[in-house]
Amino acid sequence: DAFKDTCKSKLDSPLEFASFNFYWEDVPIFLLRELIRHRVGTSFAEQSLRFAVLDENIVDKFDPNFAKSVDTPEKKKEYFDTLRLLVKQYKNLIDMGIEVQDARNVLGVWVPTHITTGFTYRALRDILSLRQSSQAHSCWQDAVKQIKALVKEVDPILEEELKDTCAM
Repeated sequence: DAFKDTCKSKLDSPLEFASFNFYWEDVPIFLLRELIRHRVGTSFAEQSLRFAVLDENIVDKFDPNFAKSVDTPEKKKEYFDTLRLLVKQYKNLIDMGIEVQDARNVLGVWVPTHITTGFTYRALRDILSLRQSSQAHSCWQDAVKQIKALVKEVDPILEEELKDTCAM
């Protein structure tokens, strides 16, 4: 009851004492940029594309559902052929002797990467209140479902308080 009362009030600083760490694998950079905008109560350690060399199979890790307007076989072929071309150009630059940290500039924000994050419960609650609405990008909707399932394993009441801002 005290926890639920704290969640209802604006005096929610006690929620900063609980924290969660998540390892995110193969998430698009655009999702991470949105995530990193939430600076208070968070910490991040992202895979550096200055040192990690990507290969062509990275395109297969990009979920087509994250590009909703790519909705026909023709569009899908063109879209993914373009992504493959970008990776091929990136690899060609490296093969020419251009450093990885310079070659990475031809890659887009679709590139899947890895990140480890730490959130206070208060920060996690604030982030998910904005990112689980029906207007959120499908990539975020997928991430929210996974996070809420993991939090529910820890405690169902903690998961219950991770509400969409529109539902509050």
